[in-house]
Amino acid sequence: AFDPSYEVAFLMLPPPEGSSRQLPLGDALASGVVTHANKEPVRLLFMGCASAVFLSSGLACVGFGFLASASAPDPMQAQQRFWIMAASGALVLLIGMLFLVAVMRRLLSRQKLGKVHIQLEPAATFPGGRVHTTLSFTPGSAVALQNIRMTLKAVERVVQGHGTRRTTYRHTVLELMEQPAGEAALQARSPFEVSASFALPEGAPCSFSARDNNLTYFIEYHVDIARWPDWKETRELTVSPRAIGQPRSL
Repeated sequence: AFDPSYEVAFLMLPPPEGSSRQLPLGDALASGVVTHANKEPVRLLFMGCASAVFLSSGLACVGFGFLASASAPDPMQAQQRFWIMAASGALVLLIGMLFLVAVMRRLLSRQKLGKVHIQLEPAATFPGGRVHTTLSFTPGSAVALQNIRMTLKAVERVVQGHGTRRTTYRHTVLELMEQPAGEAALQARSPFEVSASFALPEGAPCSFSARDNNLTYFIEYHVDIARWPDWKETRELTVSPRAIGQPRSL
């Protein structure tokens, strides 16, 4: 029988640049400390621009509705044109308002907590290794904290098909959750810090990337604030193969 096969190259991800001082892999993984930059301003700028586009488009639709109704020779046709454009404008305005509300919620939560610092140590590990992460901030006003959760996840993404038939599938391979803080009353301008450690299983898969398939590790940070929008952020992590002679745990 004829058994067709298909091969494609994939990349096993190495430790990120800056996580070590050009040391052997084992020493580099043990010493890599990376403080991640916050990408939230870029997200807020994108969401703000999107809300502005939708709001202006909605207003334009309503304006065109008035113009279309004024130029229609038949009153019934004029009314029909107006309501079609008005309904379209209302829908676009609603989408813009939803984007605006999301931006305001994020801004309010960040103003409440102040600047949040996240640190990963190390930024690259291996199956059976351990990762330590720290989250710290100084709230600008009093905060009624519900809890802080940190979740390490490994998610595989697979894309099948081509063109309009492309479908993306996601599967959570690994999920580890820690809750380093519960209910607490935080005072304004008082520094607050929590940390958590995650031990990867010996059989954990390594990070990799191919054309239509990748496996990514990341840690989700969730600060639950009572009667206030929650603060959420994500940081990526690289899991590489263990070097020869490297100890099973750090």
